[in-house]
Amino acid sequence: MKSLLCIAALVFASFVPLSGTELSSNFEEYMTAQVKANNFNGSILIAQNGKLLLSKGYGMADVKLNVRNTPSTKFRLGPITQQFTAMAILELEEEGKLDVQDSVCKYVLECPQNWQEIKIVNLLNHTSGILDLPEDDRTIMLPAMFPELLARLENKPLEFKPGEKLMFSNFGYEILGTVIDRVSGEPYTKYVAEHIFEPLGMRDSGYDSAIAIIPLCASGYRRDGARNTLVNATCSDKSISDSAGGLYSTVEDLYRWVCALHDGKLVSKKSLNQMFTPYRDGYGFGWKILKEFQRKVYAYAGRINGFSTSIRRYPDDDVCVIVLSNLESVNAEKISHDLGAILFDVHYGPSIDHHAMR
Repeated sequence: MKSLLCIAALVFASFVPLSGTELSSNFEEYMTAQVKANNFNGSILIAQNGKLLLSKGYGMADVKLNVRNTPSTKFRLGPITQQFTAMAILELEEEGKLDVQDSVCKYVLECPQNWQEIKIVNLLNHTSGILDLPEDDRTIMLPAMFPELLARLENKPLEFKPGEKLMFSNFGYEILGTVIDRVSGEPYTKYVAEHIFEPLGMRDSGYDSAIAIIPLCASGYRRDGARNTLVNATCSDKSISDSAGGLYSTVEDLYRWVCALHDGKLVSKKSLNQMFTPYRDGYGFGWKILKEFQRKVYAYAGRINGFSTSIRRYPDDDVCVIVLSNLESVNAEKISHDLGAILFDVHYGPSIDHHAMR
């Protein structure tokens, strides 16, 4: 029922009254300040109890073509992609095709010898000890096959014993994409489209292919530090990073995703509990489980070339805040935090005030 309310909120958004004129005015005042002070470019969505409080685009999706951002603009998700990768793993576990307690080497037969103790769960919650591969503006533009990347790590020791510490690793989620390919028998991008996006009606979400023409897709920008002018962000090859940061979506589709998650539409409550269990430093599977404003919040944020994204869900209050920006320097995480503070009528300062749930 809750997912139906969420979908109805999107379809009939223009007919849903705001929670109050003052609240709406405060949201708009804050976002106007972000546009003026920090050149915010992007789209936001704020919802509570199945009702949209604000869904709006700001600035330009494509400066050259003079196309503005709207709630239907598609943005590259960066690390938020990892939520869908984690869901795919949980679906495959429920089908009996893998176990998150299995060694990753059971599915990646060419893995280095010192990876034998790394379990799938360690990749999911960033406790594997595997280093991220260094990148620069030249290497991120070059395609790379998975065996080539493994070879670059073969003689490198793990940073710590698996499960002992937390260290964010995009490459860990790239490995999970390979596990999904091999276990499901389908390419990662096809699996996510058929088993997650299509069942949830996420028609404006997909894989940000370097060669495909994607309608209503925002171009990514950054600020040139020396001249403080807007320039195109460096393009990156997505042939490997699709499962770590290569998907795109809209604020509206991500709201469908959040609603469906908590409706148990894709996996059982047991699997969702695994996803939203705080392991080390509040990290779950593709989410961080935090406490802010004296409330539990599920959150995730990050940057990728030309884009900055953040998603927040306050489960006990049925509140969702989503911020997607096509300007790399935007602090989408701080904006989503502040919008949450405005909604709950809580003071916010220059930094983010939260701590990990335990």
